Amino acid sequence: MTPAELTAMMPYAASRASIYAEPLTLTMQEFGINTPQRQAAFLANIAHESGSLRYVEEIASGDAYEGRKDLGNTQTGDGRRFKGRGLPQITGRDNYRACGEALGLDLIVNPELLEQPLPAARSAGWPFSWELRCPRAMRISEPKILSALPELGIEHRAGSSLVDLMSLGIGGTTDLLLIRRRQHMPELVR
Repeated sequence: MTPAELTAMMPYAASRASIYAEPLTLTMQEFGINTPQRQAAFLANIAHESGSLRYVEEIASGDAYEGRKDLGNTQTGDGRRFKGRGLPQITGRDNYRACGEALGLDLIVNPELLEQPLPAARSAGWPFSWELRCPRAMRISEPKILSALPELGIEHRAGSSLVDLMSLGIGGTTDLLLIRRRQHMPELVR
């Protein structure tokens, strides 16, 4: 994907497109994000979470995450240390650990690595890798999710995955629609 193609899909990212076009392309290749639907979902989620590539570190201090055991923030200072980073805003000690293990990075010792372009992009590809590594675990069976789908106007098909739901626009719906509208080009990963 070229900076011009990225800018066509994320106009507000124009000043950062040259920084992120290559890392995003490499990430899509690495994690098998190779259909127009998955690419649109991937880029829409990134546009939504990062403010069109503007933020790789959460604006807030992270104090709201202090002591959040559900995020694994069990040590003093974890809230600030493991606040949202990367293009998808990875948050919490447990998520930093899991993401770091998946990407081969020590994010517990060096959480700031997620502020660099390639690790920031790869952290956004990480959820797509879950489906590649354990497809059965990614099947939608959670009753709360299933019961919410009709209300969102989404028809659930047996065997659908969470990545499929992302492709339908559960996260970053507006960004997804804009990107899909702008995506009048061949697949971005060549």
